[in-house]
Amino acid sequence: MQLKKIAKICRNEKEIRVLKIMNDRGEIVRSFVGTKYALFAVDDLTDLSKDVMLTIFDVPKTDRNAWTYAEDLRADYEPLEDTWPEKLSAAAVPTGLWIRYKGEEVCEFAVKEVRRLYID
Repeated sequence: MQLKKIAKICRNEKEIRVLKIMNDRGEIVRSFVGTKYALFAVDDLTDLSKDVMLTIFDVPKTDRNAWTYAEDLRADYEPLEDTWPEKLSAAAVPTGLWIRYKGEEVCEFAVKEVRRLYID
C-alpha cells in the first residue's frame, strides 16, 4: 500500500502503530505501520520513530501532542501468507474480530458499526 494511503488512515484516527518483526538473530525482517484497525507492510522504511513518522505524515508540530504512537517488537512472527487457509480460523466476538492461529488468539481487530474490515 502506498504510504500516502497509510497516512490518510492514520490521520483519521490520529494514531500511528508500528510493529517490527525480528528473526532469531535479532535483525528486523518486517515492519508494519497503521492503526489499531489495520497494519500495512512498510519494509522499505528503516526509521519508524515517532518524530520521523509524524514528519512523513505531514502532521504539524502544533498537532503532534494529540496523536497516539505505539511501537511493538516481536520475535514470534509466522507469516500468514505461508500458512494453509484450513489452519487459520477467524471468530467474531461481541467486541471485535479475532484471528486464531494454532488455537491461540494472535490478533484482535476492533470493529465499529460504521467500519468495514477487509482482509486480503
